[in-house]
Amino acid sequence: MSRIFRALLASHREDEEWKAICQIKEDGNKIVGLGCLVYDPQINNAELSKYCIISSSKVILHENLPEYHILFERVSNSENPRDILLNDIIKKDFILGSGLVLIFIDGATSPQVHHPGGILQRECSVLKHVPEISSPHEGREKFYFIGRHRHKYDETSGIDSPEKVGSVDNGCVLFERDPESKKLNVVGVINCFNSGREDISPLWLTSSSLEEIIEEDRKKEEEDRKRKEEQDRKKEEEDRKRKEEQDRKKEEEDRKRKEEQDRKKEEEDRKRKEEQDRKKEEDRKKEQETDGPPGKSFGLK
Repeated sequence: MSRIFRALLASHREDEEWKAICQIKEDGNKIVGLGCLVYDPQINNAELSKYCIISSSKVILHENLPEYHILFERVSNSENPRDILLNDIIKKDFILGSGLVLIFIDGATSPQVHHPGGILQRECSVLKHVPEISSPHEGREKFYFIGRHRHKYDETSGIDSPEKVGSVDNGCVLFERDPESKKLNVVGVINCFNSGREDISPLWLTSSSLEEIIEEDRKKEEEDRKRKEEQDRKKEEEDRKRKEEQDRKKEEEDRKRKEEQDRKKEEEDRKRKEEQDRKKEEDRKKEQETDGPPGKSFGLK
């Protein structure tokens, strides 16, 4: 494969920069977006490969991977585009939390990519224009393609042709060219298109190494997981304290209510008892008045 890698930089014809871009279709020929074949010479992980199709989670859903096809134009100098089932060439795939999708190509075993006419053959025009990746450089021109037509992307104002906004697909990559080496680099991927607006939302790459980007995403995911766990723990603790405080207040209110009820009942019982005693005393006095003075004998002269 080393001859193939050396062939990557053999041509910098800018009129064919679009050749590494591929259409991505669902089963049934529905085009769902774009991707781009990129090359990363820094890959050392045996589970990955130096060739990767980069796209967006707005285009590729993990559960639909077996259904996707990729389509390169003019593969191996043929006027007919080559349609490849993505599942046939995948070595490893990542759908990162940022929305970036990385499909590493199994060029060592897949006949779709290394047989005569395949996209990783030395004479293939796709291979000659495979870009590498890089984080974006401030002040360096960025551009993208609609079909074979190159358009400038301005980080402040967006694309240079507002009337073409509706033609910008998810997964469309943003390029830079190194002014010294003339090397073509992918620096971002469009992950979200806001219909009716004159702007596009790119995912900017954070490194010139796919492994570093994957590791950064893993660390961020781990940090997010820990942050979520800490937030859940704090919320659980706050909920527990709130529940304890609510229970304490309710218990205190119930105690005070019970004390007030007992006080009222005791007061009512006391008044009722006093009233009963008062009536008894009145009845006793009436009875005495009716019976006359004690010790008087009736009928004696």
